[in-house]
Amino acid sequence: MVLELVINSTIKRNEKYLIVYSFIVTSIALFVSYYIFPTASSIVSLFFITITMMPAFYRLLIEEEETLERLCWGKKTKKHLVLESTLSLFERNRKVIMAYAYLFVGVAFSMTFWYTILPQDYVTHLFSFQEKTIQAIRGMATTPFQDFLIIFFNNLRVSFVAFMLSFFFGTGALFVITWNASVVAVFFGNIARDLINAGLSKGLAALLAFFLGSSSIFLHAVPEITAYFLAGIAGGVLSIGVYRGRYTTQIVEDALTIYLCSVAVLLFAAFIEAYITPAL
Repeated sequence: MVLELVINSTIKRNEKYLIVYSFIVTSIALFVSYYIFPTASSIVSLFFITITMMPAFYRLLIEEEETLERLCWGKKTKKHLVLESTLSLFERNRKVIMAYAYLFVGVAFSMTFWYTILPQDYVTHLFSFQEKTIQAIRGMATTPFQDFLIIFFNNLRVSFVAFMLSFFFGTGALFVITWNASVVAVFFGNIARDLINAGLSKGLAALLAFFLGSSSIFLHAVPEITAYFLAGIAGGVLSIGVYRGRYTTQIVEDALTIYLCSVAVLLFAAFIEAYITPAL
């Protein structure tokens, strides 16, 4: 309860502090899940993180929906340029998008750090599902076009799950985003372990791996993760708007527009990952 109140008040002042709090929450979640549910800790830890962050993000989504209502009240016409509408959508949802981004960075950095410095026995339990996912992704290498299709439809599936979870549970996309952060963290952690084998200290290896890993996947990871954020926001705003029953038509239009933007961004990200990133 105390941590929840701190997170809520902190986000209200400045959402950037979410990086620090998500790092702390993730660290606590990893150790609690390991000592209570060791064999399932790689999944249970994600639920702990999601549950802890859920109230704060639910409040943010309510604020975004109330903003939509105020804007809808002031509209005299629905005829407006697509570009203007899209820009206003991103501007209205800027705070939620940035909050999701800071959460992702905090979780990814925390898990990278612990993956790097913990003994192998801890790592095996805490990141078992993530490591299997990394191995499965590496085993799907084919031609660039096939890679493009596999990447896009896989990411589209994740995006749709984020949308539906947020629609039914309000902040359900938090779990999807946290899961993706944990998979990215294992990718970074493997880089860190290679650096340790090369002679670097664990702490420096974790920090350097985070930045090296980020630079290697930056081009496709940023739009990909942004697309998940947008899908989650779209589902959450739609859920709250439909439940409260006010300005439902406009809220549905805005939510679907945000989700279609998410799909377009995923196409762009898949193209970069399949054709550009391997050539760098």
